[in-house]
Amino acid sequence: TKYAHVTYFLNGGIEEAFDGEDRFKIPPKNVNTFDEAPEMSAIELAQKFEEQAKLEKYDFLAPYLKTWLTTVRNGKAELVNNNTLVRTYGGVSGMKAFSSDKIGSCGCVTADKNGMKLCAVVFGCADKQKRDNDIKKLFKAASEEFQTFVPKVPEKLLENIPVTGGEKLECELELETRPLVIIKRGISPQLKEVSQTSETLTAPVRKGQVCVQYTLEYNNSPVCTVNIVAKDNIEKMNWLMGVKKLIYNLLKL
Repeated sequence: TKYAHVTYFLNGGIEEAFDGEDRFKIPPKNVNTFDEAPEMSAIELAQKFEEQAKLEKYDFLAPYLKTWLTTVRNGKAELVNNNTLVRTYGGVSGMKAFSSDKIGSCGCVTADKNGMKLCAVVFGCADKQKRDNDIKKLFKAASEEFQTFVPKVPEKLLENIPVTGGEKLECELELETRPLVIIKRGISPQLKEVSQTSETLTAPVRKGQVCVQYTLEYNNSPVCTVNIVAKDNIEKMNWLMGVKKLIYNLLKL
């Protein structure tokens, strides 16, 4: 629906996507009338936005989202962001505000503070000023009470693991992702390390296969889990591969 009534017209009635334009079509709900699913595809849309945001592909848009005043068309027209929080609070990277008589003044604001990407959502405020003040309080509390933390995975957990029945005798490991988590300030010395390691692997082994899990816990609750995975594929040994390997080893003598 949004494509037909928004994208198509904004693109000047051109069906094909422009260079650099990404489109994601989310299938409509299978309902008779939309009042049966008034939320439409909000959840699926949010999940798609989250998935794309992790790619950091659209970071170049951030300055435009927080620009409160700029000029276009050789200075003859102005684009003004009326959300004063954008220009009065440092670190804001995006904002969406709305209000109604029934639910009051509401806002969803993102900000970069102390190395963290934060999002504050408030509902039912009496007015715009109360909304902005509540958002500032949330950001202040988050930046004072929490911090970013990079878990240091023990080198021992990254050591090669023996492989049974494979073309290689050992499997090289690597981190699935570089871990970065947000924790309460001051709890890092109290984090407990828990690891689950495969003593041996059986071929075939697939690249990206989880071989070791390293978890940090606080008060017996997991704070983060780091997957350590196979760096490459290791195929199962067959007779032909075995003969080639034998000949290779004999030639090395």
